[in-house]
Amino acid sequence: MSYLSIVFADLLLGVFFICNKKYQSISGSSLKEGLKTNMFIGFIGCLTFLIIKGFTFSVTPFSFLMALLSNTASALYTILGLKILKNGKASIYAMFLMSGGMILPFLYGAIFGDETINALRIIGIIAIIIAIIFTNFDNVKPTKKQVAISIIVFFLNGAISIISKIHQSIPMNSVDTGSFVIIGSLLKGIICLIIFIFISILDKRKGITIKNDTKKVINIRQNIIPMLLLLVVGLSNVISSYCILTGAINVPATVLYPLISGGSIFLTTVLDLIIFKEKPNKFLAIGIILCIVGIVCFI
Repeated sequence: MSYLSIVFADLLLGVFFICNKKYQSISGSSLKEGLKTNMFIGFIGCLTFLIIKGFTFSVTPFSFLMALLSNTASALYTILGLKILKNGKASIYAMFLMSGGMILPFLYGAIFGDETINALRIIGIIAIIIAIIFTNFDNVKPTKKQVAISIIVFFLNGAISIISKIHQSIPMNSVDTGSFVIIGSLLKGIICLIIFIFISILDKRKGITIKNDTKKVINIRQNIIPMLLLLVVGLSNVISSYCILTGAINVPATVLYPLISGGSIFLTTVLDLIIFKEKPNKFLAIGIILCIVGIVCFI
């Protein structure tokens, strides 16, 4: 059942990345827009699981702290990521983000979790790391500032995975998975809302205003697709998070996060090729093959 949750999480992450990419192409990827998107993701996730659980959930100090740390780190890497994306370097951001979310919990499980590490798993994680590099390869050299920000993103996303694993591994102090998702989603929305208000106040003091494009006539029909995309982004994000947390209860960190990273890269790439009809280059093809090799090593 735990491995089925991982497969479903990978599929949902693929849907999340594809729909989020399409939504950003319509709405833009400014800092404020990114914060509004994450605000919506947080609040829709909270509402979804409140409905599923019949508007009942539990809270413990430990779970609240873990959720607060996790979603603060998430908000920080979102802001840093948008700063990188502003300069058109999505590849380096994605590379460090995905690598951190896999490598750090893998090391945590090996060092502190007394989890079994064999040659096959080492080959698997190396294959997935190389796949991440190849699927995000481009010829544009990043600046030192972009690399520095990406390294911070690497550690922030890795910390989120470790925090999730720690929470799911200590049942006596933790709430159930559904309640943890509700707490985390609510905190995500609140944190992004606070940052959004703070930035809006700063912009107002600086006299920064957003000019409306008078050439565009906005109507309900034009808003339907972005709204639907945002809804799919929010639901796929929160349900995939639930599936990952469910898997974290029984699946070792040294297996769970490489499978999440490798599987999501593979499915996102395949969906990207199918939906956006993008012609794969040799680097993408190599990346897909290495993902498959890496996943097989962990099965």
